[in-house]
Amino acid sequence: MLHNLAHNLLDAVTGHHHNGASTKQITGTVVLMKKNVLDFNDFNASVLDRVHELVGQRVSLQLISAVNADSENGLKGKLGKPAYLEDWISTITPLTAGDSAYKVTFDWEDEIGVPGAILIKNNHHSQFYLKTITLENVPGEGTVHFVCNSWVYPAEKYTNDRIFFVNKTYLPSDTPLPLQQYRQEELVHLRGDGKGELQEYDRVYDYAYYNDLGNPDKGSDYARQTLGGTSEYPYPRRGRTGRAPTESDPSSESRIPLLMSLDIYVPRDERFGHLKMSDFLAYALKSIAQFIRPELEALFDPTPNEFDSFEDVLKLYEGGIEVPEGFLKDIGDNIPLEMIKEIFRTDGAQFLKFPTPQVIKENRLAWRTDEEFAREMLAGVNPVNISLLQAFPPVSTLDENVYGDQSSTITEEHIKNYLDGLTVEEALKSNKLFILDHHDALMPYVRRINSNTSSKIYASRTLLFLKSDGTLKPLVIELSLPHPDGDEHGRISNVFTPAEEGVGSSIWQLAKAYVAVNDSGVHQLISHWLNTHAVCEPVVIATNRQLSVVHPIYKLLHPHFRDTMNINALARQILINAGGILETTVFPGRYAMEMSSIVYKKWVFPEQALPADLIKRGMAVKDESAPHGLRLVIEDYPYGADGLKIWFAIRNWVEDYCSLYYKSDNIVQKDTELQSWWKELVEEGHGDKKDEPWWPKMQTREELIEACTIIIWTSSALHAAVNFGQYPYAGYLPCRPTVSRRFMPEKGTPEYDELESNPDKAFLKTITAQFQTVLGIALIEILSRHSTDEVYLGQRDTPNWTADAEALQAFNRFGKKLAEIEEKITNMNNDENLKNRVGKVEVPYTLLYPTGESGIAGKGIPNSTKMLHFKFHQTLIRTKPPPCPLGARLSSSAVAVNGKLLVPAGFVSMTNVRRARPLTVSATSSSQSTTTIDPPSDANNIKGTVVLMKKNLLELNDLRASFIDRVHELLGKAVSLRLVSAVNTDPANGNRGNVGKAAYLENWITKVTPLTAAECAFKVNFDWDEKIGVPGAFIIRNEHGSEFYLKSLTLENVPGKGRVHFDCNSWVYPADKYKKDRVFFTNKTYLSSETPVGLKKFREEELVTLRGDDVVKKGELQEWDRVYDYAYYNDLGSPDKGEKYARPILGGSAKFPYPRRGRTGRAANLKDPKSERPLPLVKGLFVYVPRDEKFGHLKMSDLIAYALKSISQILKPDELATLLGHQKEFDSLEDVLKLYEGGLELPEGLLKFVRSTTPAETVKELFRTDGERLLKFPVPQVIKEDRSAWRTDEEFAREMLAGLNPVSICRLQEFPPASKLDPNVYGDQTSKITKEHIADKLDGLSIDEAINKNKLFILDHHDSLMPYLERINSTSVKGYASRTLLFLKNDGTLKPVAIELSLPNPGGVGCTSEVYTPASQGVESHIWQLAKAYVAINDSGYHQLVSHWLRTHAVIEPVIIATNRQLSVLHPIYKLLHPHFRDTMNVNAVARQILINAGGVLENTVFPAKYSMEWSSVMYKNSWVFPEQALPKDLIKRGMAVEDSSASHSVRLLVEDYPYAADGLEIWSAIRTWVGEYCSFYFKTDEMVQKDSELQLWWKELREEGHGDKKDEPWWPKMQTVEELIESCTIIIWTASAYHAAINFGQYPYGGYPANRPSISRRFMPNIGTPEYEQLKKNPEKAFLETVTPQLQTLLGMASIEILSRHSADEIYLGQRESQEWTADTKVLEASENFRSKLKAVGERVTKMNKDDKLKNRTGPAKMPYTLLYPTSEPGLTGKGIPNSVSI
Repeated sequence: MLHNLAHNLLDAVTGHHHNGASTKQITGTVVLMKKNVLDFNDFNASVLDRVHELVGQRVSLQLISAVNADSENGLKGKLGKPAYLEDWISTITPLTAGDSAYKVTFDWEDEIGVPGAILIKNNHHSQFYLKTITLENVPGEGTVHFVCNSWVYPAEKYTNDRIFFVNKTYLPSDTPLPLQQYRQEELVHLRGDGKGELQEYDRVYDYAYYNDLGNPDKGSDYARQTLGGTSEYPYPRRGRTGRAPTESDPSSESRIPLLMSLDIYVPRDERFGHLKMSDFLAYALKSIAQFIRPELEALFDPTPNEFDSFEDVLKLYEGGIEVPEGFLKDIGDNIPLEMIKEIFRTDGAQFLKFPTPQVIKENRLAWRTDEEFAREMLAGVNPVNISLLQAFPPVSTLDENVYGDQSSTITEEHIKNYLDGLTVEEALKSNKLFILDHHDALMPYVRRINSNTSSKIYASRTLLFLKSDGTLKPLVIELSLPHPDGDEHGRISNVFTPAEEGVGSSIWQLAKAYVAVNDSGVHQLISHWLNTHAVCEPVVIATNRQLSVVHPIYKLLHPHFRDTMNINALARQILINAGGILETTVFPGRYAMEMSSIVYKKWVFPEQALPADLIKRGMAVKDESAPHGLRLVIEDYPYGADGLKIWFAIRNWVEDYCSLYYKSDNIVQKDTELQSWWKELVEEGHGDKKDEPWWPKMQTREELIEACTIIIWTSSALHAAVNFGQYPYAGYLPCRPTVSRRFMPEKGTPEYDELESNPDKAFLKTITAQFQTVLGIALIEILSRHSTDEVYLGQRDTPNWTADAEALQAFNRFGKKLAEIEEKITNMNNDENLKNRVGKVEVPYTLLYPTGESGIAGKGIPNSTKMLHFKFHQTLIRTKPPPCPLGARLSSSAVAVNGKLLVPAGFVSMTNVRRARPLTVSATSSSQSTTTIDPPSDANNIKGTVVLMKKNLLELNDLRASFIDRVHELLGKAVSLRLVSAVNTDPANGNRGNVGKAAYLENWITKVTPLTAAECAFKVNFDWDEKIGVPGAFIIRNEHGSEFYLKSLTLENVPGKGRVHFDCNSWVYPADKYKKDRVFFTNKTYLSSETPVGLKKFREEELVTLRGDDVVKKGELQEWDRVYDYAYYNDLGSPDKGEKYARPILGGSAKFPYPRRGRTGRAANLKDPKSERPLPLVKGLFVYVPRDEKFGHLKMSDLIAYALKSISQILKPDELATLLGHQKEFDSLEDVLKLYEGGLELPEGLLKFVRSTTPAETVKELFRTDGERLLKFPVPQVIKEDRSAWRTDEEFAREMLAGLNPVSICRLQEFPPASKLDPNVYGDQTSKITKEHIADKLDGLSIDEAINKNKLFILDHHDSLMPYLERINSTSVKGYASRTLLFLKNDGTLKPVAIELSLPNPGGVGCTSEVYTPASQGVESHIWQLAKAYVAINDSGYHQLVSHWLRTHAVIEPVIIATNRQLSVLHPIYKLLHPHFRDTMNVNAVARQILINAGGVLENTVFPAKYSMEWSSVMYKNSWVFPEQALPKDLIKRGMAVEDSSASHSVRLLVEDYPYAADGLEIWSAIRTWVGEYCSFYFKTDEMVQKDSELQLWWKELREEGHGDKKDEPWWPKMQTVEELIESCTIIIWTASAYHAAINFGQYPYGGYPANRPSISRRFMPNIGTPEYEQLKKNPEKAFLETVTPQLQTLLGMASIEILSRHSADEIYLGQRESQEWTADTKVLEASENFRSKLKAVGERVTKMNKDDKLKNRTGPAKMPYTLLYPTSEPGLTGKGIPNSVSI
């Protein structure tokens, strides 16, 4: 066995197969789609298929002769030898469903001759979709094609191997003799035996009644009639599923649960293709409301279940409906993660937002007009019901004995004045009168509908008059109800005529609405469902049962069956079922399908031909002189005109095709398959009508041609005409309401009064309610979409569908004819004389335009009836598992989806099967080396649970990881764990703790890898040994091929200890990547000196590994190296690209000092050996950081959905601008606002570029399948409530206290403001602001008084910028140094009183300055606005580069490095600080690649440009002092607070209403209290601090290495006291958490509107007499926008800060921990809980203060509460929440 395994492995990997000697070979190519790894119902399919290959169970193919029969096998064609698909193992399964091509080599045998078929046997575990087989160089034939297009299941699922025939076409009598039995047997399989429940692999086509619509087991409300099989309720047949009957009614078939809807049986080849599933996944949520209906209904406030106005309706298309958190949670509990990720963007708070329907896109009111009301009967979504009026008044065909007098009450008086001078008789004779008659069809049901449902409907008749311009006008509407005394008494009718004014016009509008309601119901149930879907399904079934795939009529019709059975099956589950969407949204309610059955009684097959239908309705007459002998009565009847063109094109194609195979009527009559097909279709498929005399007898070629034309017309063009216009016309429900809820109001009633006073509200209260509207719109949005894999009329999914050249030529002529029709339709739509083709709504009639695009196109004729695309999730599909091996049990720990366990198909856990002896696996039979896995003994056993996350299959760089790991397991290379004693040492091993025997993770092979990254729990059993004693650590060795993320190990029943927990949280790579096996410690905490002796050396060695001391400090670090080391910022430039991209090295010099970053060890640049070479941009995410510092899978998932907005970096800016097709300027602030309202439409060139450069999965995440709009941004909070407040001086000043950068404002200490710049270098830089500038703005105070009373403040960006201005202004930037003075008013707010803008003196030293003061009128007000903009630009740059990047990201990274290098995971300070390091190194490394690098996002979007990081370095040198990062000291230093022992926190704010400081001090105090309690628990004395060797090394290295350029500063704490330790740790935690939150997560809320916080200035303040000044006077907005950030940089910047401002789904906030067992010390856990409680109280205090009207700075003119220091948040753009770390 092992010998064979080795050979199989060799063959499988190399693709070479040992088939024996052969003189001649035929090569073939097999194209198939593997069962995809995203096929959630059996996620381990790919792995198990490879395992089957390894053990010799492959996919075999055998040729079948078409010329030579085998007399020993019933004269069937001779079979060739098996050949096998090559390279299955080494061909990677595509991430998304896609084709894979495999070679196959057949040994050629003369006795086979010409192959006519192929037998295929799938010995794998799972199915694949076989597309084609192509043989090359077949002797005598050349290339031979087999078009398969079928799912091939494992051979065990079939009684016979699968057969596929060559693409030739044969009538039954012409079939080569060797193929005849194969042909017949295949049809027998497809017909089945009519027994039992069908499984997905059964391939059986059989008939059943519609007995599965109801669910009587749920109660009588859900019971429904069986449709079909009776004369009372006849119906077409559906596909049989064979499910068990219901308990309450044995004649009804039981239903499957809603969430299992995709599991409903249809033959697998009838199911949707993967592209269709993918396309409509993003829209399915809108229709899952059936199982969350109460929550959805609760969304609609303030008036439950009602729209209050038409504006309310329009909100569905403009803004959507905000989804509350509870609703999202409910969805999350019911729907797997991957589906939610597709349906919601990760910012998906707006859920029910719909595209604008075409009917209101150009004109929002035209739908109300009589012209449009009438036009839609000719060119709308239901243009198949209008008829010529034959008699006046209209008559009824209802039985008078049952329904009494139902004749119309419309009289000549009602209409005579509207006939353009004609009499009624003249109008009738001249074919001018038409009727839309919904009277007879509805009247029998009106009483029941009105009594037993919430609907209130009428039967209706609408008369219309044909005007001289070819348009129709409605004349009269008759609304009728059954007589209250009983049906036999007839009807009560009211007649309504058009009115344009007063209440009469409102009544007329309502009358039209009642007609539209009726027409909508008839359309959905009759025109659409019955006359296309229902009647076509029996044709699909009969064709597959009776016509072989090689039959010409099968080949003709088969494309027109695509997806129909699947659609109809799903419709029975969720659409037309009891309580389904149609019953909920269409007026007949529970009687819907019953009504459909009654109408079917009048269905006549020949009348489905369009010409016959038009003649029957009087809409056309025979006319030999007209095209095709038919003349339309209304020439401009778009459906009729286009339809006839399509009809006759189809008919000519069918005639050409059929005539190739049927030269005479006799051939038709003698075609046994054809006759069986027609007989079964009539007698079985439409069995309730089998005795109708109108059925064609199928005795002539003409009958065959007509019947096939009707079938193709019905499934393609008719369906397109009544389906794909649903959303364009009915997506705006007032145009085509589906429900009426109250009767026409009568005078004297409150409803009538409301109609007079508020007609719109009365209208909306009458028609479809809000909930049903949303549900209905959601449905028809899906119904109206074309999928991306649509195959349109005149197209085929393969060019090789037939080998017959004449048939291909005829098909090509058909395609050309359709192209001509498209041109004619376009021309007609442009003809202004044809008024019905466009109408007042300006919607061209294109529903019968043959080809379309994906999405809601309103055009395109798919080959087949396809409408319903619901995808709940394939994870929810379960197939019956195979029998379990003896002793095994089904596992309950398979795939966890949203906390729910799903057992995938075929998943068997061997957890109860004990190994009797060690498992030994040899590489070959002769190998001497073996690997033995010892089984655990039953006695003295410690049970453990290991929780880990396997390397996920969605990790694009190694899709085969899961498979390779399983192969390793098969070969005995498992994951082993050994316990390490904390108490007993081994002298022979350097007094390290004793190490126990290896134990192994169990069930790795059989445990399914989750689709998305998720935890898996594995059992492990340790043999207990007393020499171990209490375990203090464990060693893990990963012998697999790939890494996994180890979360924890928990041991139970450890002698003397009970439960022992290990918190790991680390990636474990294969053992060959490490010099030593990985060690993990228990969750106890030890100071260095207190470490148990057995763990000391392990502790020390682990730190050596992390420092890289055992790694030569050369060469590039790899992701598994786990090395934390320091480097300068020498990787920002790329001198090899040119001088333009060279940048100075930051760090290591007095000129450009800087904190250290993590070392990567990449090679140097060629032109500058001191600079490190950057990675290519596309590899930016692979920049080295220790793997444990990389983003978690959830953060990566969150970020990827927004990354496209910043993908522009892979383009040069000018390329992006070209691709965007936009100018470089915004023309107005309204232009800017469009970014939030509609976005920028992406040209196809850019979409193509992105798709060609971005992996498929990324594209799928980045684009929604409807994603043509890319740069659409959420509305920033700063303009959400008031679009103009940002302009005010009050908001300008407020944001210095409660904005994005509230850490720079200072109290003014002297006047005029002085400069600290060296006058010897920079000259006199003293401020030019004088007393005269501000004296009148100080509320009566003098300047001295204002300073003494702490009333004057300054935002000073002068000294920091002046040294760089000359260089910065030599670029495209034109900036100033600035000083802004502000005055504190009595209400606690600030007002700006002067802005000084300065430039370096052009003649040398000193500066020139201009001072600007507030102005509210004239050009001075615009100059003042510009002055504020220059200040905002400076503040934006300072914020990004200093406040944000330098003072959080950059200064924290060396702390992380030092902590990991010098503090063991056991050390208390490591445990304290570690949560505050999460993701920071990864964020910073990526930033160096794309954000702060030469030419990166910051250089493109922030004014210092190429000098940005250099400037940041100088600011580090001049202003960063570690102790001053403490908030109290920072406030005191800036003069914003003073020490005051009587105040809270011993600090008193000088601006009491300073939100950042007020909230910050609360957070600071909470952190410091927590740190104090924590540190005091472990460090009781200062001496303990001094003697802690790890702590002292940590602090020394942090100072001397991490911040080495400042190591000699005297202000560094000496780390000699507990107080110093507490203060230092508090500063670190404050900086990484709260301080970072305060200056990061407001970026988009404040800066997302670029006019509020521009980041670049491009020209100086305009001077009088210049063109710029004139522009400022005439067009100040344009002048403003041409001064600040241009469009391209705006987009880049917004895209960047949108990402930076988001919380990821896996965010961990201050006070929270990843694990509740992070320490074993209960006192510490209690202190941690106290910390959380304090933070909660802070959050409550923040909320309370934000509601205090006296605290004006907390909300301000922008009405934007200050929440940046509110401790917790939800994911997304929230403007609140304090993550533990600098994590974005």
